[in-house]
Amino acid sequence: MEINLLRAFLALVETPNFGRASSLLNLSQPALSRQLGKLEAQLGGSLFSRGRHGAQLTELGRLFAQEARRLVEHADAVLERGRRIAAGELGELRIGFGSWAIDLVATTVPAFRERYPEVRVQVSDLPSIEQAKALADGSLDVAFMRLTRDRRLRQHRLASDYPAFVLPRDFPLADRAVSMKSVGERPLVLIARDRAPGFHAAVMALYEHHGIRPRIVQEAGEFHAVQALVAAGQGISLVPASVARFSIEGVTLRYVPASRRKWELGIAHRLGEVPLPAQRFVEMVLG
Repeated sequence: MEINLLRAFLALVETPNFGRASSLLNLSQPALSRQLGKLEAQLGGSLFSRGRHGAQLTELGRLFAQEARRLVEHADAVLERGRRIAAGELGELRIGFGSWAIDLVATTVPAFRERYPEVRVQVSDLPSIEQAKALADGSLDVAFMRLTRDRRLRQHRLASDYPAFVLPRDFPLADRAVSMKSVGERPLVLIARDRAPGFHAAVMALYEHHGIRPRIVQEAGEFHAVQALVAAGQGISLVPASVARFSIEGVTLRYVPASRRKWELGIAHRLGEVPLPAQRFVEMVLG
């Protein structure tokens, strides 16, 4: 059954005059009569009786009008929902992020939710390596991550980062005297490999480059925990310099660059067709 036939029927229900109803539908009266006849043929009965006072609903017409209204309203709602999905106003957005992007997530996600309140947003704190895998397998739409050479991804640079020593406030060496050579053999507190595999590997490579075997005394699952352990005197540490922005209240630490080697940070998504909510979000982030 065609929705247009139902619309024609309902127009005549609301305006029981063929002339006015056809004008509302931008149809000629003969065309409206043909549509009504087609619908009546499908139903097997008359919807109107024609008389001097215009078209009068039959009992079939009266009962069928209730069902027709529901069908047309549902069709209109489905069409409107489809339009909103096509505009990126409905759907789902799955975002991954690392610790460096906390500020970005805290500002862009609420702004996106305000602009697109009916998009379901899921945010996951994941290491960059896991984010890249999740983008590739489709379980994430957008990632704030350490950029890679993965050609399956479209990546936009937002910032850069580098390793920095984390030292207790009363560490005996001045900042200018702190280097891998001067502090590399001290007890080391490090982020756990499974929590930040990329950064953990970078620290190991840095020690190996200087010919020093790291004395790891403790690993922690979060960079805040690493900072707390340094403050407690467990040892020194290395963290991404971006972590220094997130200090622990009441704790004073020193952060000293450990290497000139930098890596790029940014927002990434899969190449090819990208869900519209993800496109809208990336556009918002890139400004």
